[in-house]
Amino acid sequence: MGLSNSRALSDDSPGVVGMPFTPAWTFRRLAAIEGEAAPIDPWERTSEDAFAISPETLLSRAARSRPSSPGATVSAFTEWIYSLYLKDLDGSALRQGKEAESDIDWQRRATSKPDFRNLPGARWQMLHCGIGDPQSESGHPVFAIPSLTIKGVPLRGCPDLVFRNEVSGEVALIEVKFTLRIVPCNLWPNVWAQLWAYSKIPQFATAGKLTAVGEVWGDNMGPWSRDNLESIVYLRHCVRRDPRAPAYDRFFRKLFHLYGGQIAE
Repeated sequence: MGLSNSRALSDDSPGVVGMPFTPAWTFRRLAAIEGEAAPIDPWERTSEDAFAISPETLLSRAARSRPSSPGATVSAFTEWIYSLYLKDLDGSALRQGKEAESDIDWQRRATSKPDFRNLPGARWQMLHCGIGDPQSESGHPVFAIPSLTIKGVPLRGCPDLVFRNEVSGEVALIEVKFTLRIVPCNLWPNVWAQLWAYSKIPQFATAGKLTAVGEVWGDNMGPWSRDNLESIVYLRHCVRRDPRAPAYDRFFRKLFHLYGGQIAE
C-alpha cells in the first residue's frame, strides 16, 4: 500500500511534474528549468533549509583530505567532494533515502524516453545527451576540458543534458539526480561541482549566457508510492545558478586546486 499525501496532491495539481509527460507537465518542467515556477515535491522531502555545511568548513576539510592519486574525470572530482561531507549525513536518513533510490536499470529506461530528453517548443534545442541509452553505438560523447587538468591530463566528463536557446543563445547544462532523500533547498556541493566543471567544456563555454541546472527526481513505486498519483517518476526540485558568478567559480576553483588540479587562466 502506498503513502497518503497530506496535501492530497493529484496529477492535475499546479506544480506537479510527472513522467511520462502530459503536455501540461512538459511546460511545467520547462518553467522550472527557466526559473519561472518551482515544482511541487510529492513526498514533501524538500527542505526550506540550505545545505548545512559552510563553504569554509568544506575547504578546511578538503585541505586535510587531499587525494594522493586524483582521477582526471569530473566524476572522480565530485566523488571526492561528496566524501568531504558524507559523515555528516544522518545515518537513518541516509539508509531511508538509499532504500528509495531508483535502481540503475530503471533510471536508464526512464531517462531514455524522448520526452525526458527534450524540452517542448522550438526555442530549446538539444546540444548533447549523456543520460539513458546512448544514441550511437560508440556510447555517450565524453568531452575533454583542457582548462582543467590533473598532472597535465585534461579532465574528462559527460553532462547529462545540454540545451541551447535558439532565441537568446543561452546554454543550459542540466544535471539529473534520482533520490527520495531529503533535499536541501540549494542542493548539494557535488552537484554544483559537476556543473562547474562542465561549464568549462570549450563547446559550451563560449555561450554568451551559461546556466547550471540541478534537477532532483523520485520514483513513485513500491512503499514510497503515493496513492493519489499515477505517474512513475516525478520532479521533486529544480535549482538554477550561474556557474560564472564570481563566488561560485572562486569556491570550486579552490576545491579543484586542493583536489590536485591545475586551472589554465
